[in-house]
Amino acid sequence: MVTSGIVAFFTAQPAMLEQVPQLGHVPKLFKAMSSRNDSIPKTALQIVQQLSNSEVRKLTIDSLMPAYAM
Repeated sequence: MVTSGIVAFFTAQPAMLEQVPQLGHVPKLFKAMSSRNDSIPKTALQIVQQLSNSEVRKLTIDSLMPAYAM
């Protein structure tokens, strides 16, 4: 329910996506993906998918995963 709210918020307010990296939440989302509880990585992935629509993504997600950035 919280994830749906976050996704809906970012869909309605895409400018807010630009603020997420500055708040330091992106590394926490990637760290959450390593959880053994299947619902936690699924939730993190849904939020990261919204972040991937952001222009700031190039500066944050790619810099966190340089081995995968091409």
